[in-house]
Amino acid sequence: MNSPTTTSASATTRTLIGGRGADRNLEEAALPSQLGVNRIQVQAAGLNRPDLYDLEGPCTATSQSEGPFTAGMEVAGVVEAGSPPSRHLPAGARVMGITTGVFAHFALAWPI
Repeated sequence: MNSPTTTSASATTRTLIGGRGADRNLEEAALPSQLGVNRIQVQAAGLNRPDLYDLEGPCTATSQSEGPFTAGMEVAGVVEAGSPPSRHLPAGARVMGITTGVFAHFALAWPI
């Protein structure tokens, strides 16, 4: 993973894509972004049995219904891009939590 910074150098991220049976690929993808959501630079991600099911195929424990599937639910990292609803978590803040798609360099986390 990248070292902790508060700015991203490119508009893409490497992401582990699964859900296609035995095929799992490390692919370049657009940086995730969504209005009002924090972007986390992932430094650690947990691996659980539901992640393995999700990566293997038709069972998706996280209920992702469309698009390429990125597994991973437990994340620790640094806020790379903050959001107005979570002013208490500015860029550079260290965070941990549960979200979706954390087997990537960057993931989205909804404010609490």
